[in-house]
Amino acid sequence: MSTSYKGGAVDPTKWTELTLDQWPDGSSWDFVTSKATISAGSNIRIAFRYTSDSKDAATWEIKAASIK
Repeated sequence: MSTSYKGGAVDPTKWTELTLDQWPDGSSWDFVTSKATISAGSNIRIAFRYTSDSKDAATWEIKAASIK
């Protein structure tokens, strides 16, 4: 998440990684429900980043996302 991103190139030093309470198994097609706590603030941006390598390239799918 970032409170300072305005568009354009992404500066990784200005983003905070959110900690999920549950991760899916890397070899399963089952959806899991995960939650992350975000401090209240204005103009918060959330991004999803996918990384892989040539040895392990499982995919991720986001079925739904909500902010409450």
